[in-house]
Amino acid sequence: MIVTWAHAETILIHALARVSGMTANMAQTGYYRLPTFEARTNFILALINEWDGAGFPKNDIVTEIQKLGKLAGTRNGWVHGDWCVSKDKKETVIFRPQS
Repeated sequence: MIVTWAHAETILIHALARVSGMTANMAQTGYYRLPTFEARTNFILALINEWDGAGFPKNDIVTEIQKLGKLAGTRNGWVHGDWCVSKDKKETVIFRPQS
């Protein structure tokens, strides 16, 4: 989950660069200035609405970004949750005190 999420954020940075016309370095700097993942994806989605996107499947890109946004809570549960592994390492337990 952690490695895949890092890759997904890299892809989002490159998407931001493409739709905004910024370089990847500029997009990365701006991306990480936005305080939440929701703000980052909403910003990219807003830019996509104004983007020409000729030659790119805009609707598919929007759908995938929206799907990723829905996974953020699951990711946060794994990353920021309390978890442990059994001694035999056959079972991972995640504690969800908020449930």
